[in-house]
Amino acid sequence: MKIKLKTKLGFGVLDLGQNAFLNMVGFYFLFFMTDVVKISPVLAGLVLLIGKVWDAVTDPVVGHWSDRTIHPRGRRRPFIFFGSLSIPVFIIAMFTVPAIPSEIGRFLYLSIFYVLASTSFTLMNIPYQALVPELTEDFDQRTSLTAWRMAFAVLGTFLGAGVVGPLAEAFPKFGWSLASVVVGLSAGITGIIMVVTIREPEHTTQEEGKSLFASIVHVLSRKPFLQAVIPWTLFNLAITVVQGSLVYFFAYILGNQGFFNYGVFALLGFALLAIPLYVKLSHRLDKKGSYITGMLWLLSFLFIFTFIAPMLPLSGSIILMALAGIGLGAHYVMPHSLLPDVIEWDAVTTNTRREGIFASLWTFSVKIGQALALGLTGLVLDLSGYKPNTVQEPSAILGITLLTSVIPAVIIILGILVLRRYPISRAFYTEYVLGRGDEEG
Repeated sequence: MKIKLKTKLGFGVLDLGQNAFLNMVGFYFLFFMTDVVKISPVLAGLVLLIGKVWDAVTDPVVGHWSDRTIHPRGRRRPFIFFGSLSIPVFIIAMFTVPAIPSEIGRFLYLSIFYVLASTSFTLMNIPYQALVPELTEDFDQRTSLTAWRMAFAVLGTFLGAGVVGPLAEAFPKFGWSLASVVVGLSAGITGIIMVVTIREPEHTTQEEGKSLFASIVHVLSRKPFLQAVIPWTLFNLAITVVQGSLVYFFAYILGNQGFFNYGVFALLGFALLAIPLYVKLSHRLDKKGSYITGMLWLLSFLFIFTFIAPMLPLSGSIILMALAGIGLGAHYVMPHSLLPDVIEWDAVTTNTRREGIFASLWTFSVKIGQALALGLTGLVLDLSGYKPNTVQEPSAILGITLLTSVIPAVIIILGILVLRRYPISRAFYTEYVLGRGDEEG
């Protein structure tokens, strides 16, 4: 049974707001902390680490809580509603830093509001991820639903990555605050739209009987989940390293920070156009094969961009980023179509639905990857002798070059090696999961 277009649109739109926030953080938050708020790269990395340590607590709590919730409006939407109301306030506060004289004071301010914004995001994102397997059991319809969601995600990435920079440059005194208002409101409003549009399946009994700790242990013991989530974490780590370092690459190697925004639009525009390609490719190569193909393409163009772009006119660097975007399209659509299949397989083998705890550990892995990436980026910049707003020493140029090529490439290769062992193909899903298999999980 095909999912209605209204459901696809209503469900997908929330990822516009969520990705606007994630990519504002991914592309700009480290740069904002080091070059605008003026805290050291190491302290900036520590801000991100604190937020992720907090997420380690809140993500599984919210996932488990939503699994055990019985509410007239569903198990997931009440959480999304409350997160949607609070997240605009905290995003705006993150990028509107008062004149605090001490570096430690600015560090504490950023840490507090990053933690609060991350908590609101968790209330929205964990239940949102858990909804996918509840909306359809069909192997290919899940890919289609994910493709619509990821199309909105790319639009959100345009907003978070492509609009923030120009606003900050156009209004030097309040551009960051203005950009945070745009991103914060988009996150809140799209959440409300999704809550109003989507209807959840009715749950009249509490299915998950395990404790929080037992649920976490159960999910982490499921081999297909690990074979999907470990590559997903590594790929996010690699891509966030590239995101965090590209603005430095444009500013200090290509010599034109303003062109970074054009590069982002080219990267994301071609990623958006490539999403239908990977949906079709998944019919020929299965989801795993489609995903690996895209990541290999991206890996190749990381090297081509890093070492060829400095020898080309700036327009050439934009073309190379556009070609890299074709590979990035796989990362937007394919991993999110793997998770619902793993959840359904677990439900068949255990006769218990626990979408929330799966979604929480899946989403937490994203945040871990992003935090490690930005912390790694800050550490490499610091060790290489990076100094903001000045001509860089050769060691700093080398550090930036490694961050846009060798480091993410090695991480992507590791992810592909793990993903190759992922077992849930279309044939397995049809025969075992939809056939409600009788073998042990």
